[in-house]
Amino acid sequence: IVTSGGDVQVLTGHLELGDNQELRLGNDNDFKIFHNGTHTFISDEGTGSIRMRTSQLLLENPSSSESMLKATENGAVELYHNNVKKLETTADGVDVTGDVSVTNDLSIGGNLTSVGDISIGANSTPAITFQPTGDGQQARLFFNNTAGTTESIFRYAYTENQLQYYDSVNQFEVFHFGSDGQHQIAGDVV
Repeated sequence: IVTSGGDVQVLTGHLELGDNQELRLGNDNDFKIFHNGTHTFISDEGTGSIRMRTSQLLLENPSSSESMLKATENGAVELYHNNVKKLETTADGVDVTGDVSVTNDLSIGGNLTSVGDISIGANSTPAITFQPTGDGQQARLFFNNTAGTTESIFRYAYTENQLQYYDSVNQFEVFHFGSDGQHQIAGDVV
């Protein structure tokens, strides 16, 4: 250890502290770093906050083989589960990979966009399912009974410009032709 001009330098070796021996910083020892033999603690006991200044913050496992959190200056904050990115902030909002489970109310202030099915219901049985067909030309709306079987379907076919209602078999269709506002209803209304 070399002291020079009020500074302390460790030129070789390490500064080693035993279990429960604290590295204390601040006039009142407000900031402490220590290991108790089981856990490592970073403790700020003052009135301020802990501020970490970096252009990129990474939280990794001890062997640096798995990411847990990554935050980039002027960029995304990413959360990982088992080294797989699950949530990422973007300039437009948040991207989520996988399912989102909500135990209470979910309020959506803007548009809800999905490339897969959107199911709404209680427990594991959806009451309503919105299902895009994948070709961008059709969409279906399913209403399910308590047994989880389909009771009725609304189907909108963009290329055919028609709305159809089904109940096991096609009951009626509503057609809309052009911009003149003409409509046609075909089939039985029950």
